[in-house]
Parts: sequence; structure tokens; C-alpha cells
Amino acid sequence: MPHAYATTINKEHGRIERRECWAIRDPVCLEYLSTGKDWTGLGSVAKVTCCRETDTGVAVHSRYRISSLAGSVEQCLRAAWAHWSIENSLHGSLDITCREDQSRMRLDHRPQNMATLR
Repeated sequence: MPHAYATTINKEHGRIERRECWAIRDPVCLEYLSTGKDWTGLGSVAKVTCCRETDTGVAVHSRYRISSLAGSVEQCLRAAWAHWSIENSLHGSLDITCREDQSRMRLDHRPQNMATLR
């Protein structure tokens, strides 16, 4: 299938991060994917992969995204990066404010119950 591709590489905080995005915006391909009521108004489908290399090893995470926007592959890559930074900052504030990482409640429903109370 015809697709667009973009990549970024950052070296900071003692790690190297490479982010890659493959996006399909071709209306014919999207029409094939959006059969019936599923995904009406589909504008793009993308795969975003982040490869993080540190002294302790390499971690690779891939996520798939659907959007009603038919923006550029660079916009998709920036949106994915913004999502990860928001998610990371929320986890950081929960850890600092609620000290979740120090909790020893790990069995049964205890972690969910305490997260609800927090």
C-alpha cells in the first residue's frame, strides 16, 4: 500500500530515541479499511514506533493510530510524541503526589481500590 514515512532521532538524558511513523492516507486504501459503520470519516491510519537505547539495553514500543485527520506523517509523529509526554508527566505527578510507586499493595483488587481512593 502507498504510505508516507518520517523519522526523528533525539539524543538526550543519556539515551538515544528514534521515532518512526508510517501513515496511510490514500482514500482508496482507507475506504477498504472503513467498511460499513466502522471508522466512518477515517482520514489516516498510522504505526508509530519508538526505539529507546540506554546503557541498560534497548526497548521498542509500537502503537497503531487511527484518525479522522489526513495530516502529514510529520504531524502524526508530533502528535504521538505529545501524547507520550503528557502520559509521562501524568505518571510523574501521580508518583510525586500520591507516592504510588512506594505502595506495597500488589495483590488482588487492592491496587485498583487504592487508585480509586486516591
